[in-house]
Amino acid sequence: MIIRCLFHLFVLVLSSFSFSSYSIECPIPFNLDYRDNCLDKLRKNAPDNNISYVDFDFFTKDVKLLYQTIKLKKIQPEITYSWGTYISNLITVKRKEDGLLVIKKFKNQLEKLCNIYNIDYELLVAVFGIETNYGKNLGNINVLDAWFTRACTESNPLWKKNFYAAIMMLRDGLVDKEKFTGSWSGAFGMTQFIPTSFYELAVDGDGDGIIDLYGSIVDSLASTANHLKKRNFHWMYNIPAAIEVYLPKDLLVDIPVGLEFLGENDKRSLYEWSKSGVVSTYNKDICNKDIGNIEAVLFAPTGSTGPIFLVSDNFKSILSYNKSRKYALAVSLLFNFFKNHDDYLRVSWPLDDINK
Repeated sequence: MIIRCLFHLFVLVLSSFSFSSYSIECPIPFNLDYRDNCLDKLRKNAPDNNISYVDFDFFTKDVKLLYQTIKLKKIQPEITYSWGTYISNLITVKRKEDGLLVIKKFKNQLEKLCNIYNIDYELLVAVFGIETNYGKNLGNINVLDAWFTRACTESNPLWKKNFYAAIMMLRDGLVDKEKFTGSWSGAFGMTQFIPTSFYELAVDGDGDGIIDLYGSIVDSLASTANHLKKRNFHWMYNIPAAIEVYLPKDLLVDIPVGLEFLGENDKRSLYEWSKSGVVSTYNKDICNKDIGNIEAVLFAPTGSTGPIFLVSDNFKSILSYNKSRKYALAVSLLFNFFKNHDDYLRVSWPLDDINK
């Protein structure tokens, strides 16, 4: 039986966001039969996923379906918040200052990671800051329960793979059962890995023989560096992911008013964009000798009346870590600050976007 639930969420704090009141109606399969039937189906495929029936039964005997995972999926900041609100909530003076402290404290280790992975360490700190506010918001939702819920209520086969991988992490002693907590989605640790990515990409960055994504900042940032280096779009060292720009009138007229625009069909080198009259809002040359040949496309999150950017393939690299363009832009802007100490955005978000 599928129970239709109507719940009222007054205040929910997720990462650095404070959510105002929401009423959401959603189907939540919360009877015991549904839970047991789903668990039985997952059990049948356990051996095909390198888990014995004995281990499966031991680690899943108390597994639960979670209301939080189902309802929070509906109200992620990337979905419910406007561009202006999302970015301003994440790129704060405090987050910038805290990030600079992380860089100062771990400068030697960060430079080593930079050399090993050929990735700007400022990017790693930016991801760290946006994901969990430098480890302050790790989440308190049981990771195994979260993946069980997603495997049972969503159709993505990767969620089942992550459920099995979460069991394997417990079986292999990689995490303590009581401490295996994270976000509503099942991501965990300082830079929010998922179990399948842990086995594929997590790294012992501090060399102590243990991969600890909860307690070791160096392990967490090394794992993030490895992720960004090996996934679909390889990070290009010392190349900006997003550059805020002013457009000449002949290009601006092609940008819609009030609608998100990504000009994927018009990729040009920064040199070519510069020759077309595109200039940086920071009065810097967008095509200096080091990056002039880098290709980029126009990205206008709120159309022609808000900030406009040239985004390189490094923007796509960030999207391989989190598919939200809002997330990718937030990381890009924080990276710009750590890299160049550029002050936030020169063009304001439209008022109708901020007030949504």
